[in-house]
Formats: sequence, C-alpha cells, structure tokens
Amino acid sequence: MKLTALNKSAEQLFADINKLDNNKTEKKQFNVEMDRLRLDLNSVKNDLEENINRTATTENYLEKYLPLRIQNIISENIHYTFDPIVRKKFVEFEKLKYEKLNDVILKDDGKPNLNKTESYIPPLEKLEKSLLALTQT
Repeated sequence: MKLTALNKSAEQLFADINKLDNNKTEKKQFNVEMDRLRLDLNSVKNDLEENINRTATTENYLEKYLPLRIQNIISENIHYTFDPIVRKKFVEFEKLKYEKLNDVILKDDGKPNLNKTESYIPPLEKLEKSLLALTQT
C-alpha cells in the first residue's frame, strides 16, 4: 500500500514537472510572440508616420503650389486666345493674382492648412463672370 501511494505520488510529481515544463515552454513562446508583435507594431507605426508625412506633403502642394500651376495654364490660354485689349486688362489682374500666389508660397512653412483657409481657386461662376467682364469692356 505504501508502495502504491509512493508510485502515485511519483507519477503526480512527474506530471507536475511535465506541466511546469510545458508552461515554461509556453512562456518562452509567449515572449517570442510578444517580441515579434512589438516589431510588427513598430513597423506599422513607422508606416503610419510615413503615410501621414506623405499626405501632409500632398495637401501642402495642393493648397499652395497647384493654384500657381493652374493660374499659369489659365494665363497661357488667355494670352494665346484673346485679343490684345483683353490680354492687356488680364495682365493687370494677373499681376495681382501672381502676387497673392507667390506670397502664399513664400510664407509656406511646409504644413498644410486646407481645412482652415479658403481655396485660392475661385469658384467656376466667379471665374466666368470675371472673364465675361474682361471681354465686354
């Protein structure tokens, strides 16, 4: 009877040792997984920061530099399509417009401000009225 009890105790001890050994292995695996997750998280954070920077750069370009390019296209087309009288009047408007656009670029701090400022591109109706006024006078 004592021998059977000792065998059962020994078997229980071996089972406990195996269980502890398995838990120890699981902790190692857990630590390995946690390290991998930390690396993945850092990678995601870096990607997010890069995307935020790209978005800010794009918004800054759209806000400050694209209006100048659009104005250049408009000016080229007006200079090539309208008669000299209209072009002369347009040159006056153009000087003021380019001054505004250049001031915006000179004050550029690299941070977009799209939600806080008005667009530098006038609505289409306003542009049409301006062109009509130029052609009628």
